[in-house]
Amino acid sequence: MSEVDYQPIAPSRKPPEGRRRLPWPSGRMGRIRYIACVLGLAILYTLSLSLIITVLTMALPPESVAGAFQIWSAGLFLLLMAGLLFWSVERAHDANLPGWVALLVLVPGVNLLFWLWPGKHGDNRYGPPPAPANLLTKIGVCLTVGLLVLSYLYTKTYGPMVSEPPPKPVPQLPAYQE
Repeated sequence: MSEVDYQPIAPSRKPPEGRRRLPWPSGRMGRIRYIACVLGLAILYTLSLSLIITVLTMALPPESVAGAFQIWSAGLFLLLMAGLLFWSVERAHDANLPGWVALLVLVPGVNLLFWLWPGKHGDNRYGPPPAPANLLTKIGVCLTVGLLVLSYLYTKTYGPMVSEPPPKPVPQLPAYQE
């Protein structure tokens, strides 16, 4: 028997190191970087909604602000979900799970499992392990999560900071006369 040289039909094209292929996620993402991306996306979403409502209230008459805000916020929410799914696929790949598992982040509370689920050490079928998060990312995640926990505890302890509406006057019934 003679040896046959195996030549692939088409050479695989890997993106250059440090660059991503878009629009579909490839590779793996570690926990800290995933948490930073999700928290950053949530903060960006909140700031964008504030900016949109400010611009709409200045530019439109009051009766049309609510409808325009609903349309803008729905579009912004779809962008938020696309980013969340994009990074969740890479997080699922880190745990050596297929990308469709990322759809589970649409179920309330399941996103926390992506925060806590450890990735596989070493190479897996989705590539080499992700680079460790830098110190600034770790500090930012710890500060943000800490502030969220503190604000939750403060609100639970002292309640929301809104003033109570004045009590409604008790209606006086007319006296019965014969």
